[in-house]
Order: sequence, then C-alpha cells, then structure tokens
Amino acid sequence: MKILFLKEKRSESGIEGTASYLFNVCKELNKLNIEYLVLYNDEDQFFKKMIDNSINVQLYKFPPNSPKNLFKTSKIRKAQNDIYNIVQREQITHINVHFPYLLQFVKNEWRLPIIAHWHGAFEKNKPLKHVYFKDLLNLRAILNSIYRKNKLFNFDKADLVICAGEAAKNTAVEKFLVDEHKISLNMYGAPEKKIDKVKNIREELKIDDAQKVIISVGRETKAKGVEDFCKVAKKLSDKNYKFLYLGGYRDENYHNYLVKKYGKYVEFLGMKINVDEYYKVADLMLFLSHRESAPTVLFEAMAFSLPMISWNTVGVNELIVNNYNGYSCPLKDIEYVVEKVSLVLDDRGVYHKLSKNSCKDFKNKYNFSLHVKKLINSFIKISWNEND
Repeated sequence: MKILFLKEKRSESGIEGTASYLFNVCKELNKLNIEYLVLYNDEDQFFKKMIDNSINVQLYKFPPNSPKNLFKTSKIRKAQNDIYNIVQREQITHINVHFPYLLQFVKNEWRLPIIAHWHGAFEKNKPLKHVYFKDLLNLRAILNSIYRKNKLFNFDKADLVICAGEAAKNTAVEKFLVDEHKISLNMYGAPEKKIDKVKNIREELKIDDAQKVIISVGRETKAKGVEDFCKVAKKLSDKNYKFLYLGGYRDENYHNYLVKKYGKYVEFLGMKINVDEYYKVADLMLFLSHRESAPTVLFEAMAFSLPMISWNTVGVNELIVNNYNGYSCPLKDIEYVVEKVSLVLDDRGVYHKLSKNSCKDFKNKYNFSLHVKKLINSFIKISWNEND
C-alpha cells in the first residue's frame, strides 16, 4: 500500500484543524511503516512543519479553488496528467483527498480507490441546487451555484467518504447527496501525549498557584466564538481565573477591536505551534464555536484530561456529554456558560469527575492510533473489483 494524500492550503499559515489531522495521520503512518506521499500547494508554516517532522511531502500548485475552473478545462487536464504521472512514478495504490474540490484533479479511469474526507457539518442541510430562484438575474451567483454543485462539493468520484461523526455524515448525505453506502464513520481523535515530558509554562505565563486557567483554541472569528469566550471572561473577571485564547486571525481590524474591548479580560496569544504546553497548564477547555464537526482541539483537550464546555451544536454535542465530561450549553446563553464554568472550577468533586471521564473517553474511543488502524482497514477493503 502507498497512499497519495492531496491537501490544499486552508489558512494563512496552513496550520488548521484538517492540516493538523493529516499531519497526525502521517506521523502514525511513519510509525507503522506504511508508505505515503502528500501533495501540498504552498511553502507555508504547515509545509515547513511537515518537512521538519519527516513527513513525505511534495509541493504541487493545484489550480485555485474557483468557479473559473468550469471554463479552465486545459488547466484541469494538466493537473490530472501531472498527478497521474506522480501516481505512476510513486506506484500509488490509494488516493485520499482532504477537500472535495480536489476530486477535480483525479480520474476514476486510473482504476485506483479514491477516498475523500468530509470534515464539516451544518445545522441545516438543504440539498445544493444548480440555480436558485433569487439568483436568476445574477450570472455570477448562478455560476457560483453551478460550481458548488458540480465541482466544489461533488463526491461522485469518491469510492469512499470518511466522515467524522453523525453530523458530518448527515451533511454529506442530505446536503451533498452522497450515497450513504459510500460513507464510513470514523471519529478522528488525537495522538496520545507524554504529559510529563511537556514543558510547564505556568511561570512564563505568570500564573499563580491558586489561579485557574481557561483556554480556547481557534481562529479569531465570530463563528469560532471568540467574542462569546470574551463575554464569559468579562463576567467572571472577579474570579481568580486566567482566560487564554490561542489562534491566528485574518482580519487585523477585528483583532485590534477584540484586544481593545476585551484585552483586560483575555490574553490573545495568536497562533501557537507548542499548543500542548498550554493544554498542560489549563484547567478547562471553553470551546464556544458556533459550527463544527469533530474539532481536533476537543480531542486534544481530552488527551490532557480537561473538562470541556461548549455550545450545544451539531458535531460538538457528539463529544461532550452533560455532567459526564463537560457541559453543552444552549447557544448564545452566556449566563448559562458562566454558571457552568464556575461550577466546574469551584467544585472539586465535579471537576475531578469530568476530568476523569474526559481522560477515559480519550483512551477508550479517541486515541489517534485507534482511528488510523480503522482508517487503514477501510482503505484495504476498497478494491476496484468491488466497484466494477
């Protein structure tokens, strides 16, 4: 077996949830001595991280994700030919794409199993249409809809679609009309950590012995819940708590607005490569993103035995069970979140129970080695004989 992974840049640094997921997969494959090659389209921080960690990666500039691809057929064919030459040269046996738009650049005629990942989930899952009535007089909007339906979210070429949970599966089936028989459910998880080997940075962060640390990890956007996190921090400013927000930003003006309005209550630490060091000093993961599927940061939090508090949204509520490993709160009810944060951090009995169960779930269900073994088994089961 030799797997070709196709991965495109999804953020300024390249380091985001799906990138971290693929990085972890490759690290596990290195341990298992399973051959692979990653094609990636930018020499960014993520590319450097892969190189520095002995990930077998090669730079390849995919045609940009754009409705213009509907007309640039010669560029699509060139990309297909380039990738096929790589498939032949590297003796690839399986192709795995990490966003469906990349399926444009592979062909079923190559007679290799094609596996796609669907990482996301939506609350509402109305099927995509080629044309929407409201757009009948807007040619650009019509082209965007046609592209989304036929290229961007078209899974027809995939022999198998890996979904990270029921919410992701529901979106794939209902919104993108993926054949349910093609879908394999496989929660991602996170690699196990040698926590005693992780550097303790409490002193560097000027955290006193009695202070409790609440963290969140994600891009600084409203959709990721950064303002919700800040509002909770402000309401709990009389407590001996320290609120840390880790994540990059695309909008400098929005970042400056957050710092000006909430900098007194929250430390905005930006993108961190050494995120494990922050999990180690944390007491609670407060993850208030408005829409997710199976966020990597929650699996990572469980690896450090952290209780978790989130909004009760699809995907996330598959991981957090009330009064077991954390609390799922009614969306936008800041007061309810404030109450639960105080309960978890001020009641030692509650904290111990949630922390213990968070660790238990990680070891029994979300340890990354279990995920990769299931992933590889699903790859092995696919053959062209089954699809002829």
